[in-house]
Amino acid sequence: PQQAARPAPPPPAPRAAPPLTPAPRPATPPAPPQQLRPSPLAQQPRSSQGSQAAAPSSPTFRNPADNYGEKRAQEQYLWQVMRRIAQFPYVPKSTGVIREEGTVLTRVTISRQGQLLNVVMEKSSGLPSLDAGVMDTIRRASPYPPLPAEITGASHTFQLPVSFRYNEQR
Repeated sequence: PQQAARPAPPPPAPRAAPPLTPAPRPATPPAPPQQLRPSPLAQQPRSSQGSQAAAPSSPTFRNPADNYGEKRAQEQYLWQVMRRIAQFPYVPKSTGVIREEGTVLTRVTISRQGQLLNVVMEKSSGLPSLDAGVMDTIRRASPYPPLPAEITGASHTFQLPVSFRYNEQR
């Protein structure tokens, strides 16, 4: 017996792509995104009057060019102070051969208007008479020129070395 040939099955019909379904959610909730801590540079210092933030009295970062300008102004101002001191010569009070020389390191505080507010001896010359004479001369030379605009504040304190040499036969 002959078997009849079976007809070929029809070509499969094109199938549509399965619909997209969201991925199943995990049983535990996802961790919240990590929060970045604020920069410590953004924090303002707190004043002693409660929790109000106070504006800084001087910036944490200063432009190096500003520092250079202020440093240069300080150096130029100290030259003016030295010229003023030179107008009030110190002459040792002694008889005979006088040989006094040395450097007295002082710290002077000068107001914005040029008034001497304070003078302190940082390092002695080793000669008490010379030390006293230099301190007296610094006081007598006041007032000094007003502080330049590049030097900020109501007053400024400078280290001022005063070198002295006196050699005379009386």
